[in-house]
Amino acid sequence: MSPRSRTARLLAGLLALAALLVTGATPVAAQSEGLEVRSIDANGFPLVRAVVSGPTVTGDPEAAFTVVEDGEEQNVDVVRLRTNDLNLVVAVDVSGSMAGEPMQQAKAAVADLLETLPADVPVSIISFGDSAVIQHPFSTDRASLQAAVDGLIAAGGTALFDGLDRSIAQLASRGGTNALVVLADGADSASDTAADAVVERFASTPVATSFVALQTPDQDLGTLQAFADAAGGDVLAIEQSAQFREVLTEIGAGLGGLFELRWTSGSEGESAELTIAMADAPDIAVSTTFEHAAVRQFVPDVADETRVVPGAGILAGAWVPVAAALGVSLGALLLLNGMRGSEQAVERREQRRQQKELAKQQKTKRKSGVQERLEGISAQVLEKNNRGRSLDDTLDRAGLAMRSNEFVVVCLGVAIAALFVGVLLFGIPYFLLMAIPVGLGIPLFLKFKIGRRRKQFVNQLGDTLQLMAGSLTAGYGLGQTLDSVARETDSPTSEEFQRVVMETRLGRSLEDALQAMSYRIGAKDFDWVVDAIKIQASVGGNLSEIIEQVGETIRARTRIKRQVDALTAEGKISALVLFVLPFGLFGFIFSSNPDYIKPMFSSGIGQAMLGAAGFMLACGGLWLKKLVNPEF
Repeated sequence: MSPRSRTARLLAGLLALAALLVTGATPVAAQSEGLEVRSIDANGFPLVRAVVSGPTVTGDPEAAFTVVEDGEEQNVDVVRLRTNDLNLVVAVDVSGSMAGEPMQQAKAAVADLLETLPADVPVSIISFGDSAVIQHPFSTDRASLQAAVDGLIAAGGTALFDGLDRSIAQLASRGGTNALVVLADGADSASDTAADAVVERFASTPVATSFVALQTPDQDLGTLQAFADAAGGDVLAIEQSAQFREVLTEIGAGLGGLFELRWTSGSEGESAELTIAMADAPDIAVSTTFEHAAVRQFVPDVADETRVVPGAGILAGAWVPVAAALGVSLGALLLLNGMRGSEQAVERREQRRQQKELAKQQKTKRKSGVQERLEGISAQVLEKNNRGRSLDDTLDRAGLAMRSNEFVVVCLGVAIAALFVGVLLFGIPYFLLMAIPVGLGIPLFLKFKIGRRRKQFVNQLGDTLQLMAGSLTAGYGLGQTLDSVARETDSPTSEEFQRVVMETRLGRSLEDALQAMSYRIGAKDFDWVVDAIKIQASVGGNLSEIIEQVGETIRARTRIKRQVDALTAEGKISALVLFVLPFGLFGFIFSSNPDYIKPMFSSGIGQAMLGAAGFMLACGGLWLKKLVNPEF
């Protein structure tokens, strides 16, 4: 891509972002007898775009609609949106309250929706229970989409906000016209995402959204309406789950006939009254209001009296058009020259930037002689003591992209820096005090990184297994399923599965690659998954059902573990306060009255008391740790 096109795209993106921040999304929730206004985009004011769905239109669509803005009929350009420009996400509530008849009706409704939509519309299926899961990425394969829907199981809480956030993120990466259909029966109870964040997502991403809400005692229609207002969508409240099918069939029919209406607005206020009607049936009309940010020119106040300058009358004659033409021509020449010069300047800056990046890369590749020698020496020492392989494994488990000899050199640099800091702070006799925290800190740092990475992987494992089961049910092979997991999940799950996929492509067996991954992660839950895959490979069986059962077991264990963590949280805080309190009290006395505490260091009995106190604190800390961390 040339610097000119790259700069143009950047400017266009910035202008679009600025307009979005100024005007925001216009709430639209208007429909009448099949005619519905799905979204209004006034970001390019005075150009206004409205996406509508209506009855079947035959013939020229230009003559099918009329638009009246603030009482004045507008000249409208009508464009029939191609269905392959439409992207649809269907988000289904799979919480425990949907179990039974509601879940069956929801599945049947989604099946009707898939049949109603044109075959070239890509659809993605997302479920939200305890968490939001992409059951199927965007696809036009209706059979695989239906298989993903049939595999939905209702259980757990309601992560509605997470589901909406995941759905908008899916659509944000697509071009064309985006639509979202949400089936829900209750209020949010398990999301990590806040409601305000979802509102901001809707306000910043144009998505035609329809909420189909089953009215239950837990249903929160107010929150759904706030989302609909931000998205420019609507909330369709139903009393019985059997109405799911009727509503989704109507939505599918509407999505199949979308039109974009464009006109130049003459509104001078901050909002405008809008009426859109069918030209051949004026009684089918929709009225709504949209907001915009009209750009008003600053006009200075004109004085009550006008002063006539002598000799200026010639300018009021025939010379005015000539002077105006000359001025416009001169301005155009200067503008073209400036644009040409700016393009050349941009190209020169781009060349200089590329030269700097190339020089930086070459400089990075050229390591200093000292660094190379240190890495070589550390590699020899590690190889001699047979420690290199174990340290490499530890770094892999911690997720650090470093070799063992490089890590040793980094640790050596940290030790030298700590030595200088110790000399500056404590002087020569006591500089070794810095060696203790540094020596203990490096292995503790690695242990912390390994534990945090394992915890992140285990927290993602339930959703990962649900995605695997859905892909296998849809007909994908195990290799394709692992590749899909590597692309669709978050880190560290994506990194580990990408490594498994790469190892299998290089010739390693899938069982060995998964076993090595299980060793790197060190999680018992994933060991079960690997064992299940190995057993299925040797004795046969339905792998999707096996993984689904293992995933359900792991999700249940995760729920119980979170409950245990919640019940023991207060005890952990109390234990931390009890353990830190003696050190805090000692530090306060030492800083406020040093003479009072000096005998603890200078006398023999004081040193003995310090030793006894340290021993008792160590025993108490271990006892508290065992007490507040029950085995699970």
